[in-house]
Amino acid sequence: MNELQIAKEVFLSILKWVIASNVITAIIVSLIWGAVLYNILNGNTADIKQTQDGINNYNYQEMKNG
Repeated sequence: MNELQIAKEVFLSILKWVIASNVITAIIVSLIWGAVLYNILNGNTADIKQTQDGINNYNYQEMKNG
């Protein structure tokens, strides 16, 4: 083998590992985003409860929701 072939083999080997690591990273990131999306879609809903007892309901609601 001459030096050009050795350099070519080294370059292709490095390129192969860079591509493989990018694919693995993309799979991991996709799994993380999938888990986040699953938790968002199947999580608890945000319920707001308000009692109407006639005692300063406007300020109570403003403090809780605003």
